[in-house]
Amino acid sequence: MVALRLYEDYNVTVYTKGPDPRLDRNAEQFGSTGNGESARFITGFEGGPREFENLPLQQGGWLPCSLSDLSNNDQEWLQKRESAFKEPGHIVNLEQKYYVPNASVSLAEWLVLRRQMPFLFEGADASDPQEGVLVLCDNQELLEATVIKHEKAGFLKQVLSTGDISIKFPLYRKAVTDGIIAGGILIEGFSLNIHQFTENAIFFLEKKGVSFLWGVEISNMEFDPEGRLLGLKVKNGEMIVSKHFSVNPGAYGSDFLRGTMIENKIAGVAGRWLVMPRPNAFTIPTKIMSRNRLTVSDNNLTPFTSKEGVKMLAVSGGFLYLGTSMYDVTDSAYQAIDEANLKIVHTYLGESGAVLYQNNRSKKICLRSFTYDDQPLYEIVETARGGSLVVTAGTNTGTTALAPYLAQSIEQVFRSKDAK
Repeated sequence: MVALRLYEDYNVTVYTKGPDPRLDRNAEQFGSTGNGESARFITGFEGGPREFENLPLQQGGWLPCSLSDLSNNDQEWLQKRESAFKEPGHIVNLEQKYYVPNASVSLAEWLVLRRQMPFLFEGADASDPQEGVLVLCDNQELLEATVIKHEKAGFLKQVLSTGDISIKFPLYRKAVTDGIIAGGILIEGFSLNIHQFTENAIFFLEKKGVSFLWGVEISNMEFDPEGRLLGLKVKNGEMIVSKHFSVNPGAYGSDFLRGTMIENKIAGVAGRWLVMPRPNAFTIPTKIMSRNRLTVSDNNLTPFTSKEGVKMLAVSGGFLYLGTSMYDVTDSAYQAIDEANLKIVHTYLGESGAVLYQNNRSKKICLRSFTYDDQPLYEIVETARGGSLVVTAGTNTGTTALAPYLAQSIEQVFRSKDAK
């Protein structure tokens, strides 16, 4: 998104550790855009603060093992997180001061992009923003809180009774009848196939002269005696020099950030996806909110089309802490999350959904960068050439949704330097 914003006025070169996503999708270790499934939500509360328990997954927490089995760095990170979330109003303050206002900017910018550059969305399964995103709640108290939260933020489109849901979205009629759904709302937003969007953007930017260099691993930053950035050191010993840099180190940028004020502030947290054929009656991207906080407290049901042209559904939910240096987590560690996601399929999509899932399914993880306090990482460093390096990370599941705001703010930093 930064390159899309800057290509007309700057000479842009993109370096990435990962392979060209148009050729290689098997890139879980490289970043949150390429890994996981292609389905992403663009809504006002993507990536906001996430409540957390320092407990193993099977006990309702996010940990792959007991806290004592983690490294000292990870235990310290988790202790800092626990302290941050004990502060009164921590979540509300973060939402009000950062996530809500910047998500509003991003939602508006996404819609402008859809109008002005529709070719970026070709084949990307982008749902209709006029219809919005459906949110289902499993109890009345949660429904009322969800209505107030979205109405206050300006993201609420419509409140739906159980009768409204049964009529407008018959796929959920049985869940309504069974008392699983207490009501719902329609909110501002849409979903899209981020993989296809990214491919479209890369092809477009290449035509406009942007260079993409794949498989480049940057090891660290180098500074002059005055503390200004000289350049970025590549693993092979080369130095990347520029007036301006925009850097997202991802979940595992520890080496890159070593010696800086933001060292060890980010860690990797994985989400889990169950991927299955889409039921014919599924018509709108859906979020399921639940008070059952054991393992999975909310789920996304996101439609997309596979490379083979098959209509698919990504059922995603749950979090697994992978630490400041990635743990080798076996598939069995995700069992509790998988069981919870499968329960969502059975409960909300009914027998037909369960049959589709059993007959054709796959599982993926989606790796995200988290900060210990859920305050997004945003650091500006002066460069020796009179510019700025801007480091961004830690927007959790909201990296895609907040991308326009981040790109806009990075451009403002660069232009303010250029104007001096």
